[in-house]
Amino acid sequence: MSLVQIYQTFFRSLRNPKRVPTFVVTLDALGTIYRFKHPVATQYVDLAHTCGLKASIDTDQLNDSFKEAFKHCYAVYPNYGKRQLESPKEWWTKVIHRAFGRFVDQDRLPENLASRMYDHFAGSNAYELYPDALPLFNTLRALKKDFSDPDGPLILAGVVTNSDPRASAVLQAVGLKVQAKPPKRYIGEALSNAWNDARLERIDGLFASDALTFSQYNDIDFLSTSYETDYEKPDPNAWTEGLKLVQTLPLVRKAVSFRGSPSANVLEYMHKTAQTVGYRAGEVMWLHIGDEYQKDYLGATAASLDALLLTRDNDGEMPHKSNVSAPDVPTISSLDTAAMIINLKARGFFQRVS
Repeated sequence: MSLVQIYQTFFRSLRNPKRVPTFVVTLDALGTIYRFKHPVATQYVDLAHTCGLKASIDTDQLNDSFKEAFKHCYAVYPNYGKRQLESPKEWWTKVIHRAFGRFVDQDRLPENLASRMYDHFAGSNAYELYPDALPLFNTLRALKKDFSDPDGPLILAGVVTNSDPRASAVLQAVGLKVQAKPPKRYIGEALSNAWNDARLERIDGLFASDALTFSQYNDIDFLSTSYETDYEKPDPNAWTEGLKLVQTLPLVRKAVSFRGSPSANVLEYMHKTAQTVGYRAGEVMWLHIGDEYQKDYLGATAASLDALLLTRDNDGEMPHKSNVSAPDVPTISSLDTAAMIINLKARGFFQRVS
């Protein structure tokens, strides 16, 4: 492979990139993938007593107080205090102190109460995976295995949620494999460095770059939280931000596939790089699943996506806002059903576009 041929490959990749058909499934988080193990107010009271609070507090009254505190703090400090407060933890501290302040003087609250609660609601002590989520993720794992060729169709799963950044920790805590470090939204710098590596006779710098991360064994390939993107569902931009990551992942997947076969020399490295830059997302089919009609179903369809409204029966203490009377809204009562729909849609889509 000569240098001239490498440059020909590079420019051919740019002019006529390989368009990879991509099937995307996104889900809401709380109320769809996982739920509270116990009612929030019960967990609040138990933690407060663990921290040393002696006062007796009625959980129903605390629940009402928590709702009021949440609403108030969100109005004063939108999006969990982003750009106004130091961190989401400071925002939640205000919520917790206001919620308990109806029953206990501020100076009687344990000093570690807010910190303890913030950490508690980032793990498996507070949440649990819905049993019907496992069949869905098993289906996605099987699909990813069947479509693992870096030159072929791509299956991606993401989460779009109105949440602070703890959503990633919660998803991992309930047993899911989450892409720990999503690809940088702009990977041009990594590609530019690849040519500098070659010029300096450093081999395979691009394919070792931490800007390029992808694994077919992830349950969640990307996460779009309202805190990080500045967009809340039902704003269609909540999904548009996720699409920016989706567009880069065919290239990232191709680059990662080269890690198992180190280049023998600089020319081989340059040739692999020239091939990699030619991968793009082609036709995309996107299905969103969530339990709230306004935020999930209407938001996703406003973003021109397919959507399923999840309306579970007998879901304990979980509050769902699926009240909908429109007869043409596609609903499911379990993620088991969603798993079957995803399998059929993905395989049918890839067969149609192949």
